[in-house]
Amino acid sequence: MTEVSQLRKPYQLRQLFATIIVYSQLVEVGALWERFYDDLSLDFDYKYRSLEGNAKEEMVKFHTLKSLNDLLLANGSAVTHFEDLPQLCEYPHLVLDSLLQNNLIRREMEGYSHDVLQETVDQEHLLNHEQRSVYSTVTNAVDNLTPGNTLFFIDGPGGTGKSTLLKHF
Repeated sequence: MTEVSQLRKPYQLRQLFATIIVYSQLVEVGALWERFYDDLSLDFDYKYRSLEGNAKEEMVKFHTLKSLNDLLLANGSAVTHFEDLPQLCEYPHLVLDSLLQNNLIRREMEGYSHDVLQETVDQEHLLNHEQRSVYSTVTNAVDNLTPGNTLFFIDGPGGTGKSTLLKHF
């Protein structure tokens, strides 16, 4: 780790750190973390250089841990498996902010405005007979959950109205 840290490539160092703690019988993971923390977090330290004090240290440590956790997850492990490492749950507000930065998750958590939902309902009459049949079948399955009646696959050649139908869901 000392040799790799001299290259000043924190992501690659985190990759090596993750590999070492997952695949070796290292007893003092926390000590290794403490020894190389400055090198492991170098990129985040630079990224958040405009912040000061505890806010900066919190952001740097959280993002370093999150990056390490992503690498550990790829290797079938997680930061939570190592008790002597700092834990992501120590930063609940940053975990939530991180999730909200994902556009898909943010959109789902924000929900849909009443106007958008009403517009969708108002345009239901624009569906053709086949689209309306599929739409009714799927919405009935959602409204009346029945085991074995909840997976649908919509297929067809281009121009047959699949996208129009899916917009209504």
